[in-house]
Amino acid sequence: MPLVFGIPVEMNEAMRIFGLPYDPKIYHENYNILSAHLKQYDVNLFCTDKGQYIFGYLIDGLDMWAGKLHKNFVQYHLLIAKFQELAVKFRVAMKMLNADLREVKLYPMECKCYTVNYPEPVIIEIDEIYV
Repeated sequence: MPLVFGIPVEMNEAMRIFGLPYDPKIYHENYNILSAHLKQYDVNLFCTDKGQYIFGYLIDGLDMWAGKLHKNFVQYHLLIAKFQELAVKFRVAMKMLNADLREVKLYPMECKCYTVNYPEPVIIEIDEIYV
């Protein structure tokens, strides 16, 4: 299963974070506007079948969590380096996009939202990638 490094929110919260107008009547248009906005700085927008929108990055080359540990492994220092690289890239992109990360309503899959000030990106395993 794919791993994503980013922040999980609902669509209206994502639009607020990036200062974009949100209209619940035009679901696909909201997605397209936000996705195009994020692409300016190489940030991807992922959607899960549970209604999460995750802005961040796909973690490539780490299939070991998908039950393939006997075939693939990664040395821990390479894993840490990859996460540090993504964290720096993410912080720079959020600054360039003027993201308002104050009081972000995080949306964990199938759980109630909760508010966090300046959340750190998380690593999320998702069934399928809807981009």
